[in-house]
Amino acid sequence: MIRRMLLAACLLAAGAAAAAPTAGQLYKDLTPGPYQIKIRGMLTQACARAIETELARHFMISKAEADFEKETAVFTIKPNGRLSFSELKSILKRASKRMKLSTYEVVDIRYMPSGK
Repeated sequence: MIRRMLLAACLLAAGAAAAAPTAGQLYKDLTPGPYQIKIRGMLTQACARAIETELARHFMISKAEADFEKETAVFTIKPNGRLSFSELKSILKRASKRMKLSTYEVVDIRYMPSGK
């Protein structure tokens, strides 16, 4: 009985995780304001600098910072600006090419209305 309940709980948890939307599904278009993204694949502080540089180069982004230890990047999309998720992936791809690494992956995106 307990085994069946544990198995059922595991199957439910696995189904819920599989059904959870990805970052790209939640944010097809990023509207003006500050965002924080969690990035997988950074190996050194140089990776964070490359990501920061490529984000800052995009004409729709007003400021960008990347943190290697937290595996995050924070950037602000300009007023009246938009950034598609595919553009964000392209920015990270350019940063990975700069570092001669495989592509960085966006794990999570969070809109930060307070700018934190």
